[in-house]
Amino acid sequence: MKKLFLLSLTAISILLLPSCSSGVSQEEYDSLLSENASLKSKVESLRSEDPSNDTLEEQSSDESSDIKDNSWDFIVNNYPLVTYDEIKANSFNEQYVILPATIDTVEYSKTMNWVSCDVWFDHNNAYVSDNITFHCDELSNYSPESLQIGDNVDICFYINADSSFGSTIKGFEKNDSLISLDEIYNSFKQNCTPMDWESIMRSPESFWGTTYSFTGRVFQVISSRDNYTELLLSTSNDEIIHVSHFYKENDLKILEDDTLTIYGTFYKLYEYTSVLGINQSVPSISAEFVDIN
Repeated sequence: MKKLFLLSLTAISILLLPSCSSGVSQEEYDSLLSENASLKSKVESLRSEDPSNDTLEEQSSDESSDIKDNSWDFIVNNYPLVTYDEIKANSFNEQYVILPATIDTVEYSKTMNWVSCDVWFDHNNAYVSDNITFHCDELSNYSPESLQIGDNVDICFYINADSSFGSTIKGFEKNDSLISLDEIYNSFKQNCTPMDWESIMRSPESFWGTTYSFTGRVFQVISSRDNYTELLLSTSNDEIIHVSHFYKENDLKILEDDTLTIYGTFYKLYEYTSVLGINQSVPSISAEFVDIN
């Protein structure tokens, strides 16, 4: 309404400015100038009360640009489709990229407006799991709550300077991949090699990121809360291994004296103090899968 009134005032002000040569007296002309000045004052007053009148068109243009920049057609034409291996080789740090992924677990918080997913990426002709958590504030064209376990999607991520995933994405789109989670799980297990405890302890940095499988007995549950547990296992050769594990849906709770087969990734050494007060360092495995034997 104010915008229409502003236009009306402007039109009136133009009509009120005839020239002296149009047949009006000087006195009448001076009066019209005075009225025009008053109208201009009212226009400026209305603009100061509602500055959006001046920026309405700009805001509309910005919103249209945001929608365009966030559309999947715009994304695929402006950001590269890459592999997980290329990201970990530091080839695309500090930029947006498109990366295919398979959703394993997904948690959507409507209150906080974020999504947290465990996803699988194709890595060295096998698969690797990683967690991504992103805010949904800028995803006006998308419905993050629609992401489902088992979905194969292309996601436009921001890659941080250290090659980790940023907390913002530009969008996502389901792709035509037919890979299933069961196929990924089986592939991961088949690519795990038997654990060489001694080699890891001699040169741990040479084996970081390697996937292993082994069987052992739980002799201590270090921590067990919600969907997470930490364990110490002893193999048949009396080798001690630390295991951390996030339970998947329908997983059975792990107890002391359980015999387990572990499939997971070596990332670090774990230090603990034995019952005899001796400091020990042992391999730590982040378990993707745990079979209770």
